[in-house]
Amino acid sequence: MESSVEELIAESVLSSFRSEGFNFSSSGREDVDVRTLGTGRPFAMELLNPHRPNLSRAEMKLLQEVIFIFITSQTTDETLPLYLLSDAH
Repeated sequence: MESSVEELIAESVLSSFRSEGFNFSSSGREDVDVRTLGTGRPFAMELLNPHRPNLSRAEMKLLQEVIFIFITSQTTDETLPLYLLSDAH
């Protein structure tokens, strides 16, 4: 299953912040066959009209873990950067 970072994290982030939408800006090439070395490509996600603009530290940590678990379930070891594999739970 080929998915973009945007597709993998949007639903979790939108529901956590109860946002009406988002703008996603990424850096670098988006081709599926392009390998990323190092720590990946930076991106920014602007939430549009979030009805819950602030999360507690614990809620942010939970959101991070949910996204990590979802992304790792949608990818294979060959596609995960080494730094993510070393942080695996």
